Amino acid sequence: MPEILCYVVAMDSLDFLAVRFHFSGDFFNDGKKMQYLGGTKRVSFIDRDKISLPEVMGHLNDHFNPTDTVLLHWLIPRKDLRTELRTLVDDKVCHEMSSCITHPGAPDVFVEVICGGSFGKDIHLAMPTIVLVYMQRLFLYI
Repeated sequence: MPEILCYVVAMDSLDFLAVRFHFSGDFFNDGKKMQYLGGTKRVSFIDRDKISLPEVMGHLNDHFNPTDTVLLHWLIPRKDLRTELRTLVDDKVCHEMSSCITHPGAPDVFVEVICGGSFGKDIHLAMPTIVLVYMQRLFLYI
């Protein structure tokens, strides 16, 4: 009789970061509360050793493939969307997001589509400008 080997691979919750993506929705600020309305939610598990902006974008692309330019924003679990929303602009911020989650939990990552998408393949060059313009616009509404 042939021997059958069975391996069970357990995923250590601290080795992977569960990220809850929100996409195809819109931010709405009524002056008192900010919300992300509509859209879809999906969860990905990202290896903490590989956490970077391209890795986060790759996992997002498993669920949603935007045709326009997007900005990613993250929120610490159980924090206020209006005051604690942070923009994912580089690997350093991705590492900060990962280090904030030290127990089972998932940061929410919101996708904001920047209409027009006229930046094409040179978006990595234009991203800092987009973020500054966006942050200035955000502070005007707060």
